[in-house]
Amino acid sequence: MPDDSSSSSSSSTLRLLELAKPQKKLLAGAFATLSLTSSVTLSFPFLVGKIIDSAIDNPTMVDPTYAAAGLFGMISAAGAGVVARQIFLTKAGENIVAELRSDLFRSVLRQDNSLFDQTRTGDIITRLTSDISLIQTALTTEILNATRAVLMSVGGVSFLLVTSPTLTLVSCLSLPPIFVSAKYFGKKIKALQTTVQSDLAKTTVKAEEVISQIKTVRSFNAESFEAEAYKSRTQTVRDRAIEAGVKGAYLDGTVHVAANAGLLCILAVGGNMLGVGGGTAVITPGELASFLMYSVFVAGNVSALSTVYGSLQKSTGAAERIFELIDQQPTIMTAAKGNGQPHDPLKNNDIVLKNVSFNYPTRQKYEVLSNLSLELPQGSHTAIVGSSGSGKSTISQILLRLYDVNSGSITIGGRSIRELPPETLRDLISVVQQEPVLFSSSIADNIRYGNLEASEEEVYEAAKSANVTDFAETFPDKLDTLVGEKGVQLSGGQKQRVAIARVLLRNSPIVIFDEATSALDAESEFLVTKAIEQIVEGRTVISIAHRLSTIRKAQQVAVIENGAVVEVGNVKDLINLEGGKFNELIQRQR
Repeated sequence: MPDDSSSSSSSSTLRLLELAKPQKKLLAGAFATLSLTSSVTLSFPFLVGKIIDSAIDNPTMVDPTYAAAGLFGMISAAGAGVVARQIFLTKAGENIVAELRSDLFRSVLRQDNSLFDQTRTGDIITRLTSDISLIQTALTTEILNATRAVLMSVGGVSFLLVTSPTLTLVSCLSLPPIFVSAKYFGKKIKALQTTVQSDLAKTTVKAEEVISQIKTVRSFNAESFEAEAYKSRTQTVRDRAIEAGVKGAYLDGTVHVAANAGLLCILAVGGNMLGVGGGTAVITPGELASFLMYSVFVAGNVSALSTVYGSLQKSTGAAERIFELIDQQPTIMTAAKGNGQPHDPLKNNDIVLKNVSFNYPTRQKYEVLSNLSLELPQGSHTAIVGSSGSGKSTISQILLRLYDVNSGSITIGGRSIRELPPETLRDLISVVQQEPVLFSSSIADNIRYGNLEASEEEVYEAAKSANVTDFAETFPDKLDTLVGEKGVQLSGGQKQRVAIARVLLRNSPIVIFDEATSALDAESEFLVTKAIEQIVEGRTVISIAHRLSTIRKAQQVAVIENGAVVEVGNVKDLINLEGGKFNELIQRQR
C-alpha cells in the first residue's frame, strides 16, 4: 500500500517545480553560471596536484608566484560567477514566491464563508507569511545548495575515479550510513516541522485575537493572563522546533562522522599506496593531494545535501499546507449553474423566500431558520423583527448567498439566486451592518469601496448625501482623513454614515439594514436615520431591527420566532394586535 505522506510530499515538490517553469530563462542563467563556477572549483585540486608533482620532479621549472597568480585568476572568475548566479536565483525565487502568494490569497478570497467560520484568521495569515517564507528559502537558497552539491559531488567522484579507483572504493564505505540516516531523520524532521507550522499558526491566532481586542483585555486587567497564555503557546512551538533541530543535529553529526571517517581511511590506504614503509608507490604525492581535496569536496557537499534534505522536508510540509488551501474548492461556485450562456436581465426585484430551512456549517444540530416563507415586493420597505437568536440577521447572509440554504428556495425577480453568478447577485444587494467594517485607509477610500470606478465628485456627493461631510469637513484632511484600523478613529455614528455613503455610491436596487442603529445614541441615531432616508426611495429595503423608531416607516413587518415567520402586517395593525408577538416586543421597549 503506498505511503500517502510520501505521495503527498512528492506531489507538493512537483507542484513547486511547476511554479518554476515561467522562470526558466533566469534559472537557465543560474544553472549556466553554477556549472561554470563548479567546473572552475573542480579543476582546482587537479591543478594543485599537478603543481605539487611538477615541483617535486623539476623544482626549477615551477614558479610558486606564477602558479598562485594563475589559481587566483580562476578563483576570481568563479567569484564573478557566484554573483551572477545569486542574482539570477534571487529574481527567479522572488517571482515564484510572489506568484504563489498571489495564488494563495486569490484562493482564500473565493472560499466559502464556512472556511472562515472553521479556520482562525491567524492560521490563514501564517500560511501567507511563515509557510511561504519556508518555501522561499527552499526555492532560492536550498535548491541552489542542492544543485551545487550534486554537481560538485558528481564531478568530484568522477575525478576520484580517474585518479584512483581503489581509493574511490574505500571512500564509498562512508555512504551507507549517510543515506540511511538521511532517510530516517528526514522523515521525522518533516513531521515535526509540519507540527511546528501548525502550532505557530495557533500562536499567531492568539496574538491577533488579543491585539484586536486589547481594550477588552485591559478593561478586565487580563494582560498577565494573556501574556502567560501566549508564552505557553510559544513554548510549545519552541519545544517542537528544538526537537526538529535536534533531529537535524543528529543527521548532520552522523554525516560529519561518516564523511571524516572516510577521509581517515583514504589517508591510511593512500599512505601505503605512496610506498611509505618501503612498499611500491602506485600513486604520486600530487595525485594523493588531489584525491584528498576532492574527497573533502565530495564529503562537504554530501554533508550539505543532508542539510538541504532536512530543510526541504520542512518546506515540503509548508507546501502541503499551502496547496491544501489552494486546492480547496468552494461549494458556492464562482459562476452560476447552467450552460454558460449569459442570463436575461431580471424582470423585477421581488424577493421570495419559500420554505427555507438553514443551519450554519459549524452548528449542524442547531436549525437557525425553519420552513421560513416571506415575500418582499420590489420597492417595498420591509422590517424584520424578532428577539435575539431568532434568525433575523441570518436572512441577510443567505440573501447574499454567503451560505446556501439546506432546503427551500430564494428567488429574485422569479429566478433562483443559485442560478445567478454570486458577483451578479451581490451587485443587486448592499448591506449596512450593525458594526460597519471600515478599512484602515481614508474616509474617501472607504466610501469608494462601494464603486471602485467612482470619480472624486461621485464620492463627495455620496458623502454629502449621507451627512459624512458634516464631520469630515472638520478634519484637517477632510475626506482624505485616515480612519485607523477598523475605523477606530471614528465614532459609531460616523462609521455608520460612511457605510451608508458607500451603499449610496454602490447604488444597488436592494438594501439591507442589519441593526444599523441599534448601538447608537439618540443623536447619532437621528443623523444616521436622516442618511438612511436618502437610500430608501426607489429601492427594495429590508430593515432588520427591534427599535420601533427604526421600523415605524416600514410598509410591512415580519416577525421571526424560532427561525420562522409568525406574523406579517403593517406596523399599526401589528401594534394593535392584542397578544401578538410584535405587540409583545414593543411592550418590552416601553
